[in-house]
Amino acid sequence: EYLELLASFAKIERQLAEMSPGELRTSSALLSNLPAGAFVFGAVPNLGGKIGQALALAEQQAGENAAFGAWWTSQTGLQLRQLVDRLQSVSSLLGDEVVFCAGSAGPGAEVPMVMARVQPGKAAELAGALDGLFAEAAAAEGPVAPAYSVSGDLLVASNSPANLAWALGHLGQGAGSPFASAIADRYARGAGWLVGVDAAQQQFTADMLIRAVRPAAAPPPPPPPNQCLPCRSLLV
Repeated sequence: EYLELLASFAKIERQLAEMSPGELRTSSALLSNLPAGAFVFGAVPNLGGKIGQALALAEQQAGENAAFGAWWTSQTGLQLRQLVDRLQSVSSLLGDEVVFCAGSAGPGAEVPMVMARVQPGKAAELAGALDGLFAEAAAAEGPVAPAYSVSGDLLVASNSPANLAWALGHLGQGAGSPFASAIADRYARGAGWLVGVDAAQQQFTADMLIRAVRPAAAPPPPPPPNQCLPCRSLLV
């Protein structure tokens, strides 16, 4: 089931890369904010309409792959999707990358969150726009509604005020983890659309599996035990 889930992520990323080839990024200004307990990390280039393309392809893949469909319709998947969808309307006020991740606040307590840099001089405009968006969500969903924080040039959003408080209190505490190091290494090799899963936290057999968009290359040899899969083109 886990390999089927990765295959769906890989297919989405490959399709996105084919639809919008562009310059690869070799670092992320948001990775240093990775919270403690993070086990999912996804990075999407914030280039006109690409976030919407990613969501549309994910919806399509949910209907084609049962394992991905189960994750996409799970509580964590649904909450991440809603957060990313709401931020589409303010994408012009954000930096060149939007990151979504999920962290573990304890057994069975998953915290979805979205992070992005704020365009210089746009913090007040962004806060005003988000106030309207999140007020609508609160009216529809009650007290447990999405919440956000804009501090300096960093936007952080989560699915509830309590989870936002947890996310803000743990920002950067996962930046020195092996998971963060593996993601940074994949960025250094060049990444467009990137999805990483810390399999150690998810109790899978490999420690980590990282997928990143890169130019096509010959398949690498199988990794030794307890090492990350080498970064390669998105083919499973």
